[in-house]
Amino acid sequence: MPKVSPSPLVSLEPALEALRLASAIRTSRLVLLTMFVPAVAMIPTDIAIGRADPSRIGPLVTIRVLSILLISGALGVLSRVRSARGYEVVVTTTSLLTVGISLLFQWYRPPDSMTISRLHLLMMVGFYVATHANLRWQTTAGVLLGVGSSLMFALRPSAIPAFEIVAYVQTCVIANVIGWYLSVQRTKLRTGVDETARQALAHTLRELRVIRGTLAQCSKCRRVGTPDGAWQSLEDYVLAQTDTDFSEALCETCTTAAFPMVTASTKVREVR
Repeated sequence: MPKVSPSPLVSLEPALEALRLASAIRTSRLVLLTMFVPAVAMIPTDIAIGRADPSRIGPLVTIRVLSILLISGALGVLSRVRSARGYEVVVTTTSLLTVGISLLFQWYRPPDSMTISRLHLLMMVGFYVATHANLRWQTTAGVLLGVGSSLMFALRPSAIPAFEIVAYVQTCVIANVIGWYLSVQRTKLRTGVDETARQALAHTLRELRVIRGTLAQCSKCRRVGTPDGAWQSLEDYVLAQTDTDFSEALCETCTTAAFPMVTASTKVREVR
């Protein structure tokens, strides 16, 4: 006997996952492209610093080239990522390598310069906001950059006042807290959107029902047998088992048989 079951619609979960991954890749590629421009533009600055202290020019240019190669490589790899796990590995690795390169820049730049450190503050928030990796790795990259940069100011002799160093450390903490909060809120928002989509799908599946199996139909009266042994018309059976409704209409064959004169006159008008 036939049975009624939910409509076999494909789950939305793979589609949602694919959309999330595509959005994350687009965001990360945009951030990397934004980083690529200043990375190239800062080469003359590195050379100018090297002229004042020739011992710095080699390391600074080498580190700058490494940063450009890192950005270029990450852009190329992201274009071939096909899974959320692969995306997380690429973004996490790029973030940690970026932390190392940024700290090397700070080490080889003049100790009295805070220019690169101000860029670090933007990077800390960027690790949380611009990347869609696991929050644990976002926090690791942001904290490592803040701690490493603060330690360099504290341990290297420089003319920077102590209160400015303290203010910088406080700003690093605030930047990490703000980035962490924004990342958590984004995750909550994404979870809410996904749950809304799942509820909409579940509602659709509850509304749509299909009849499966074989219907026993009387060859004379054309009524169909029900699971409880009764017989009823096909229309009544479909109405009882599904949300389908019927309306009155005439097909072309029956219209010709019932109203031959009307059909003939219509054909005459068409010929004319």
